[in-house]
Amino acid sequence: MFNIISLAGAAAALFYLRDNPVYLVAALALSVIVFIVLGEKSRFEESWENVGLPGREAVAPVAALAACVGFGIIGIAAVNAAIASKAAILALILSFAIVSNGLSKSGFFEFAAYKIVEKCAGDTRRLILYLFILASILTFFTSNDIVVLTLTPIIYSVCVNARMDNGKLLLLSQFVAANTLAIALLIGSPTNIILSQYFGINFIEYFVIMV
Repeated sequence: MFNIISLAGAAAALFYLRDNPVYLVAALALSVIVFIVLGEKSRFEESWENVGLPGREAVAPVAALAACVGFGIIGIAAVNAAIASKAAILALILSFAIVSNGLSKSGFFEFAAYKIVEKCAGDTRRLILYLFILASILTFFTSNDIVVLTLTPIIYSVCVNARMDNGKLLLLSQFVAANTLAIALLIGSPTNIILSQYFGINFIEYFVIMV
């Protein structure tokens, strides 16, 4: 159902908001979010992802951008300029994904999950608190992206080791911690970097403002 709603919303935006690029992009972004978060995955999509190919999280935004370019709403020159100006940030995010994948291959996630569950001794409140503190500390010294990429597999492993049927509360505590502490340092989030570049704020000035 949500697949149909999101695709219908995207189509309506392309045909009825073509003269208002700002509203069009906002509507397309909302449709893509609904499609990714709430849409039901087909067996074809699951088999596609099982062989290591990009899922809808990667395909849907690119398809929306391609539609804007194809309809002449966004020029290809503007797309190239945006990618070129933000290439360093894109490389930074991709490097986080590589680090996370390496940690997964090493067995670190399973080891960390086992130790966390062992220390909590069946106390759910302590487990949530430990993960919240861990996410906060890691975010302060790294960034929200690498914390989410690194801790999410750990939380899944924790749920398996602790035989928890629902890990949403653990995931929410991680996301809140990561996106709160990410504002502390300039490197905490790509958003911080983009805003600081726009306003001409260096690392020290940014930190002083946040304090």
